[in-house]
Amino acid sequence: MKKTFALLLCVILSFTLFACTSGGGDDGGGTATGEVTEVMMITDLGGVDDGSFNQGTWEGIVRYCTEKGISYDYLRPIEQTTDGYMSSVEQAVSMGAKIILCPGFLFEPAIFKAQDLYPETKFVLIDGYPNDQDWDNGPTYRTNDNVYAMCFAEQETGFLAGYACVMDGYRKLAFFGGMAVPAVVRFGYGWVEGAEFAAKELGLEPGEVEITYWYSGDFDPSPAKLTTVTGWYETGTEVIFSCGGTIVENVISAAEGMTDKYIVGVDVDQAALSKLIITSAMKNLGDVCYAQLTEFFNGNFKGGINAVLGTAEGMVGLPDDFSRFNNFTKSDYDAVYALLHNNTDNLASNLCTEADADTPNQIPLTLVKVNYIA
Repeated sequence: MKKTFALLLCVILSFTLFACTSGGGDDGGGTATGEVTEVMMITDLGGVDDGSFNQGTWEGIVRYCTEKGISYDYLRPIEQTTDGYMSSVEQAVSMGAKIILCPGFLFEPAIFKAQDLYPETKFVLIDGYPNDQDWDNGPTYRTNDNVYAMCFAEQETGFLAGYACVMDGYRKLAFFGGMAVPAVVRFGYGWVEGAEFAAKELGLEPGEVEITYWYSGDFDPSPAKLTTVTGWYETGTEVIFSCGGTIVENVISAAEGMTDKYIVGVDVDQAALSKLIITSAMKNLGDVCYAQLTEFFNGNFKGGINAVLGTAEGMVGLPDDFSRFNNFTKSDYDAVYALLHNNTDNLASNLCTEADADTPNQIPLTLVKVNYIA
């Protein structure tokens, strides 16, 4: 009797662990417990329907796997820690995952460990490079042959969004960032430099374009953040670039309570969230995932790489729908995109990143006024 009870308890605990971490179900994954899952995604903060980074990654996986008839699923870690991520990696491997895709810089230390523990498993790390995060002694970076790691040139898509808004006639802008992590910083710097580039093309006066700039410190909406962005709109801000996952909820709430106030989304095309989102500074997450899965299943997985993907690779940009702009057109966009894509006059390579300036006030500007809130 005791043995039977113990066995039953083990079964219940095992099922509970899986239920806490596994996805599938209504989100499109087709793998049941105990079956082999060839392609596995482990989510970052939020779920696969977060309207941002996780969703873009998941959509690329779903597109490829449904086309090719390959089993796929996702796991949502019990906790957002390296140990939590490692637990999900272990579970994915036990379910037969041949390739595991992990979106977000928070996965860096987990993949640093996992690449050694599971050398036969392939990993795609999106928006980061594997390292041990030993900040006291200086982190050690290493990308094994079973890992493809990449970051985006967010400064380029931020540039396109800032350029488009100023060319469209907006003069009072704002950057509402989450945590000041490298990707968010690059988005913000690009936003500022795109506005500067447009101001020069239009022959505007110094200070005619003004940008309020703030990192809120995290990626969660809150009443305090809503109060802040509402105050910006009330004092004349026309467009806010919301760069931090679900904090866009605060910006939408603020804008929808007023007249002629607009938003720029981030990471994926967020137009469906609100009619006031005029465009989005996108990373083509789905295309990256689709391309890496294609390489893997064609036997051409290129591991040991820390890539940077931008306009040159066609992996960042604005959505194709320009109907929410007043004056800025697809042809206007194509012209400036070509300048970045071809690095005309070193435009792309000269854009500032977190390595070039500690704050947006250190970006060399002559026309745009930046009001940085430390």
